[in-house]
Amino acid sequence: MHLGAQTLHVANNNPGAATGVNVHTGVNALQDAVNAASEGDVIYVVPSPSSYGDIIIDKGVTLFGIGIRPEKDLGLDSYVDRLDINASNIRISGIESIDTWYLGWTLNGVELTNLTFENCRFGRLRMRSNNGVSLSNMLVRNNVVVADGGTFDAKNFELYVTSNVTITNNYIITTCCSNSGTLATGVIFTNNIFAYSGTTGNSGNTFTGVNGCTFEYNIFFGSWQTVPTNSFNNTFNYNLSFGNADNTFTQIGDTNGNTGTGNVADGDPMFTNLTLSTAATWSNGYDLTPLPGSAALNIDGSGGTAGVTGGLTPWDPEATLLPTIQAIALPSTIPAGTDLPITIKAKGN
Repeated sequence: MHLGAQTLHVANNNPGAATGVNVHTGVNALQDAVNAASEGDVIYVVPSPSSYGDIIIDKGVTLFGIGIRPEKDLGLDSYVDRLDINASNIRISGIESIDTWYLGWTLNGVELTNLTFENCRFGRLRMRSNNGVSLSNMLVRNNVVVADGGTFDAKNFELYVTSNVTITNNYIITTCCSNSGTLATGVIFTNNIFAYSGTTGNSGNTFTGVNGCTFEYNIFFGSWQTVPTNSFNNTFNYNLSFGNADNTFTQIGDTNGNTGTGNVADGDPMFTNLTLSTAATWSNGYDLTPLPGSAALNIDGSGGTAGVTGGLTPWDPEATLLPTIQAIALPSTIPAGTDLPITIKAKGN
């Protein structure tokens, strides 16, 4: 099948999956589809009870899965394990994983550009600091960033030489360990939730090192928002902190050049269905919408909302670029020789 100049490939590792033109089946279905694809092609990753395994993407393709939660009771998702992103012009949408996704990990001295990760779940995004790989024009939006059980002992985003990188409207679980959180340079973080199910006096450590980054309209929910002494020249505007060992944005105005305005310390975001005791594990039942009276609402005095339901790409965990069939209606009997009337209800973006 062709979408304009693009070819649509289908990866389907379900037992007994039907074969066909550009349909790849079996345990290596997704890697086979990537290998067969050309630049600009689209690959549909069919939901399955089994993971598609470790995948190397070495060309500019688009992967579409069914999403984080296309329907709460659908039952099947499009799973992978490790992803190695070794090319530019890659879009990953609707894919689930609890593993690390690596950016140019096995490459040397190249620039990766035009990368999009959306409506996915993954453990972390990771670069190397010593292979000369740079990163530009990357968008990370509407994802759940957490390994299984929220116990991943690693940085959520380990990014080094970067430009024009935006991380927005994500639910990001930081862990309890000193190696957790974010290490990045010049990245824009906006309308995220940095979550950890700590209690006062025992909160997750969000940052290990951030330099020249911008943080706006984020919620630090049980995770420690204080930037350590190895972080410089960051900007913090209209962020909210709640349930932490120290809710004060103490890095503002310090000697490391960190500045900001309009941040709210110890303001309850009043999520519809999320508590500090459950924040370190992801559940499809979470509703991250702030209730009336929430400190996240109108945080800037101009109608802006902190957290994932605000900003330019509000949170929608049921979003999918592929239609999900919700209902099929047809009569129980029809006269011989007549057409079959059928109504299909589907949801998609």
